[in-house]
Amino acid sequence: MGILANFIASVSGRLFTFISAYFSINVGLRLTLIATLAASYFLVVNAFNAFIGPLLAVLFSTEFGQFLGLAFPPAAGIVISGLLSLWSAVLTYRYYLKMSGILVR
Repeated sequence: MGILANFIASVSGRLFTFISAYFSINVGLRLTLIATLAASYFLVVNAFNAFIGPLLAVLFSTEFGQFLGLAFPPAAGIVISGLLSLWSAVLTYRYYLKMSGILVR
């Protein structure tokens, strides 16, 4: 009986180690993807506010710029950044599906 108990303990311990390693890798990859998307959103918002915002401010001082001011309110940078982040998330998901399909074949 002692040999059987040691065998079951060894097999269940190795199974637990494998399952925990597998799920920790998946969780780590998901957290990395979420952090990457959050950082890219932050960078796009800052880039818009640092570069495009001042350009639009100068442009808005003209008559044509005042017309554009109706189309691009001050919150436009955040909205555009959100749309770009969504677009990059969709592209990343499609790439993941394509790579998964290649690996499964």
